[in-house]
Amino acid sequence: MSKLKIQGDAGGTGIFTLVTPDSDTNRTITLPDVAGLLITTGYTTTAAMSFVIDEDNLASDLATKVPTQQSVKAYVDAQIATEDTLTELNDTNITSPADASLLLYDTGTSTWRDAAMSGDATIGDTGVITIAANAVDSAEIVAGAIDTAHIAADNIVGSIIADNTLDSEHYAAGSIDNEHLAANSVDSANYVDASIDTAHIANDQITAALMADNSIDSDMYVDASIDLAHMSVNSIDSDQYVDGSIDTIHIAASNITNALMADDAIDSAEIADGAVDLVHMSANSVDSPQYVDGSIDTIHIAGSNITNALMADDAIDSAEIADGAVDLVHMSADSVDSPQYVDGSVDNVHLANSTFTVSDGSNTSPIALGGTLTYAGTANEVDVAESAGTITIGLPNNVTIAGNLTVSGTQTTVSSTTIEVADPLLHLATTNNAADAVDIGVYGLYDTSGSLDLYGGLFRDASDSGKWNLFKDLQAAPTTTVNKSGTGYATATLVSNLEGNVTGNLTGTASLATSLTVTANNSTDEATYLAFVDGATGTQGIETDTGLTYNPSSGNLTIGGTVDGRDLQTDGTKLDTIETSATADQTNAEIRAAVEAASDSNVFTDADHTKLNAIEASATADQTAAEILTLIKTVDGASSGLDSDLLDGQSGAHYRVAIYNAAGSLLN
Repeated sequence: MSKLKIQGDAGGTGIFTLVTPDSDTNRTITLPDVAGLLITTGYTTTAAMSFVIDEDNLASDLATKVPTQQSVKAYVDAQIATEDTLTELNDTNITSPADASLLLYDTGTSTWRDAAMSGDATIGDTGVITIAANAVDSAEIVAGAIDTAHIAADNIVGSIIADNTLDSEHYAAGSIDNEHLAANSVDSANYVDASIDTAHIANDQITAALMADNSIDSDMYVDASIDLAHMSVNSIDSDQYVDGSIDTIHIAASNITNALMADDAIDSAEIADGAVDLVHMSANSVDSPQYVDGSIDTIHIAGSNITNALMADDAIDSAEIADGAVDLVHMSADSVDSPQYVDGSVDNVHLANSTFTVSDGSNTSPIALGGTLTYAGTANEVDVAESAGTITIGLPNNVTIAGNLTVSGTQTTVSSTTIEVADPLLHLATTNNAADAVDIGVYGLYDTSGSLDLYGGLFRDASDSGKWNLFKDLQAAPTTTVNKSGTGYATATLVSNLEGNVTGNLTGTASLATSLTVTANNSTDEATYLAFVDGATGTQGIETDTGLTYNPSSGNLTIGGTVDGRDLQTDGTKLDTIETSATADQTNAEIRAAVEAASDSNVFTDADHTKLNAIEASATADQTAAEILTLIKTVDGASSGLDSDLLDGQSGAHYRVAIYNAAGSLLN
């Protein structure tokens, strides 16, 4: 008899060896060296295991017990259900929460605590941060972050502008006037050369200190402006006297001594009558006083000896001037004024510019002074009229533009009741080439009630993939777009004969379609509805019926009713029960042969009759289990093939397992 022996080693290590009688290889397993249960995968419950605890609150708090799944879930759910506020968390210290309180981490206590934002910045319970006035200093502002848009008008004052930071580029042209200049702030370096003229100098402001030495010439003195008060003592030397300008009244009595008299200095007044005779007169010693008035005639004057110095002021009159003797050389600049011109004596030839020039921007023409400048208009384009010296240039009542007309304004108003255009295609939205941003079309104004303006028209909708729309009854005039959500907006009706493809819904009656374009659909798994008309001729509507569907994927046609009075589903079921090639003209013999040839046909055949004849008389089919067992026992034995004492040819002792403890004692 073979046995399976489990025996522990003598050392009590819990190692057991399975010794197999029919193999050379033993199998070793390790089992605990204690009495009790050996847990296998066959266990479906832990109810009998003492180390498993089913305790929802885990109150026992034992380190040697294992909780069940239900206990763990119940305990965790209970803890989560109560931990629903921040104050219940272990690492929070919530003391006095209020609106807009923040949660801050305190590293000193390793906890989260509540606090409100205060100081220069506060936060509301809506999350909005408010910065106090004057709280943002220069340190908080990123360099270059303040641009013109952030500075309020009139808020840049002198105190915030650094010294020497304003350059000429910062001043607007013409913005520096007198009130912006400080006293004594304009120095000579700031004046453009020759920019100070008489109008810029106040009266009595040019003093001696401002004038350079020898800078005043005789041209600067007003006639007779130098009197005694302006001359210093001993400042007039002989060079300053005009020849012959000192007369008796200027000389003090008895002050002309011989030393003071120059050669030939004694005149007739100082000479006694008859004292000066020819002997006493030297050459050129007789001056004008010596001549008796009218005593010098032409014959006494040598040619070319009357000089400018000999002629008294205003002494030459027109009578003394020979005709034609006064030419350009003898006239000083600006010496001829208008009173000197004879009326009508100045003609074009005497003028430096005797003509003036007219120009159209490309061509120029001179016109003599006194000539005529004529303004001429273009027929049907420009009218020109003159009245009392006023020239009026305008458009005629009927204008014809021969060339192209370009209007650069933003609005052109035409009051014409009839407009004829030869262009077969009107070009609209000519500036809409950067983006599809405006609607394109035409619209008109109408009033159906007499008190409300309405608009209708045709336009291409830029916001709807460029679809064209026909609209009516809009109560506000369109701008660059048509407001499809505007008050009164409605789709207008188009009455027309259509050719080509039509999408969308058609309301009304459509004429006969000569052809339809269809697309094959052989695979979509969906129910489709067959279309039909409700009349044989004339105008009919296209309809569908949900009871008649077709599935392109399966190829099935589903009919909810009957076909020609027949229920296809019922008749189809009947047809399914008829085998292939079934006929209705078989003979009885053929039917009998066919039935007998079929397996499991449950028919009584000749073979069945033969079997029935072979059953002994009085045979029964109602034996009980005890009767059958009694019959079996009568044939039990080693040679009968039915030995109830053996299992697979072996007795029960063959399958006995001997179990020994660690000491080698048989336990069973």
